[in-house]
Amino acid sequence: MVNMKGLGYAGVTIAVFSCLVLAKHDIALVNNIYHWLQNNWWVTVLLIMSCLSGLFLGYQWGNAANRRQKLKPVQGELQGEQLLLNTLFNNALSPVFVFEHDGRCVDANRAALEFLGCEKQELLAGSYNDLLLPAGFKLYMLQQENLADLEPVEIDYPAGGKVKTMLLNIIPVKLTEKNVYYVFGQEITHYKNQLEQLRSLSLHDPVTGLYNRTYFEQEMRRMEAGRNVSAGIILCDLDGLKLINDTLGHDQGDTLIIVAADILKNCFRGDDMVARIGGDEFAILLPNGDIEVVERASRRIKAAVAKHNTANPDLPLSISIGFAARRGASKKMIDLYKEADNNMYREKLHHSQHARGTIVQTLLATMKAKDFATTEQMTRFKELVSLFAVSVGLPESSVAGLKMLAQFCDIGKVGLPEDIIFKPGPLNPDEMAQMRRHCEIGHRLALSTPDLMPIADWILKHHEWWDGTGYPLGLKGKEIPVECRILSIACAYNAMVSYRPYRKTLSHEQACAELEKYAGIQFDPQLVTCFIEFLEAGAKKNLQIKKNTQPLPQL
Repeated sequence: MVNMKGLGYAGVTIAVFSCLVLAKHDIALVNNIYHWLQNNWWVTVLLIMSCLSGLFLGYQWGNAANRRQKLKPVQGELQGEQLLLNTLFNNALSPVFVFEHDGRCVDANRAALEFLGCEKQELLAGSYNDLLLPAGFKLYMLQQENLADLEPVEIDYPAGGKVKTMLLNIIPVKLTEKNVYYVFGQEITHYKNQLEQLRSLSLHDPVTGLYNRTYFEQEMRRMEAGRNVSAGIILCDLDGLKLINDTLGHDQGDTLIIVAADILKNCFRGDDMVARIGGDEFAILLPNGDIEVVERASRRIKAAVAKHNTANPDLPLSISIGFAARRGASKKMIDLYKEADNNMYREKLHHSQHARGTIVQTLLATMKAKDFATTEQMTRFKELVSLFAVSVGLPESSVAGLKMLAQFCDIGKVGLPEDIIFKPGPLNPDEMAQMRRHCEIGHRLALSTPDLMPIADWILKHHEWWDGTGYPLGLKGKEIPVECRILSIACAYNAMVSYRPYRKTLSHEQACAELEKYAGIQFDPQLVTCFIEFLEAGAKKNLQIKKNTQPLPQL
């Protein structure tokens, strides 16, 4: 316990000294104060406690002022951070939703409202809580589970006639005794669609939309794993596709592939699986298909192809077919596939030659429709070439081939666009590059046709120039076959004196002058001289000339 009386006497002493100072050493006054305070010591205690309280309060007031002064910058920083967080929240590109612990949505940013296509009042009213809080999220909020155990959740939301997909992730923020939950969304509609496209592409052929080889082999393994499953396999090969690609281009080849795919799809049941397993190969799996079912399906394919060719004679379709079937698990699926493949190959041996011949004949008819020359003009030109060849001493075997070359030298133009073939003015560099392809196209066509195979090499080289600037091989001089050199001169002369819609017809004299101008450049100069002499001898008028009995010059 504090000795209050002692404290009072100490206070009296302090008061006396204070009075001496105040009274300027007035002893009488000091004695009176001293004796009064001794009798009233409690007054001194009160005075001392009041002074101490004043000192304490002053100290506290000073500390509070200092703290307030120090807190001002901190409060400013907190306000700035709050403004920054609100700005980030409202302007975030991804949707963000804020939920109380009881599942009420209390806030959402602009991206969230745009995704849902609603006003904030409608969202805060709870209309979307079931959508935005899947069962897993609600359970998590109720049980306060560890966030690491909760996986993001996808939701699908219909908007504007389309279905949007959003990936939701929930994060708790402990502000009070209860958590506030931020649900972050990321729209993944575009990525999900791309993933579906990739999955589809991995199992489908991009040209026809049919299943691809990967899926076909998966289905074969699945059927192999089944017990006592009867199955049939049909393999189809599109005849002459390479010839079409080489002559008419891959676009035309793809068109033929698509036509074949459509025919095959329409010939089979919903349970049957049609796939494109190679460039010109198709395969069909027929679950529970015995040999009778497979044979009927094969006949349907042939009937559908024949019907198509009747309606589309311009480019006939030919398909070689092979099939095999098993009862139960009597054969492995791979062995069944090999049997069908062998059967298809045997049929292809019979079909291929006929199919190529049909395609070539169709192409020849197409070329004839694109040619400026009439049948009569072509006949006269072939006679001009053959008589000139005879006049320079070419043997009969070469003359016969040269007449065929005169007719089919430009067969490769069947694969060129008509706007290039019939262009009235000069060709630009790109068009000229395409035009020069006709030699190679014609060469491939001729190699695919027994009748034209002997002149395939001449078709390739008939646009070579004497000075080596021709195409496609850049041959020069006597490296060029003499048949090609003869044809080059006769063809140029015939073109100059014949009608063409894109230029004037030249006279005989003008045409001969042009031949002489390009002798030694484009043409064999010796043959140019022989040709002009041949024409002046009267062949130009009646084309009746005796066979040259002189030795063959060194051509």
